[in-house]
Amino acid sequence: MGWMKFDSSRADGAGHANGFTLGAIASPSEGMSELEQVTRLCRSMGADEAQAQRMAEQLLKRADQIAVDRGCDRVQAMQYLLGLTMKGAQGEAPPGFEGGQPPESPAPPS
Repeated sequence: MGWMKFDSSRADGAGHANGFTLGAIASPSEGMSELEQVTRLCRSMGADEAQAQRMAEQLLKRADQIAVDRGCDRVQAMQYLLGLTMKGAQGEAPPGFEGGQPPESPAPPS
């Protein structure tokens, strides 16, 4: 059912985010859905409730898409996305996302 478990003893940035252990299986007795867990993580990174809810919905949807497109496990897809999200929240650019100069706009037609 779930894929992320709260672990208040860890917040080191190496697979752990603000007390959440990425990839751990949440037991049904914890009473939190995946959406609630991801929303909580997004809130812990500074998003307001509405933003966090929307971000969580999009992350879960994209994880499903990546799992199908790349033929990987859904947990791996979510770990990848949450890693990107955490780096972005910390102002870091992961490899391949460094950016650079924006492309030049085409000249307007004469």
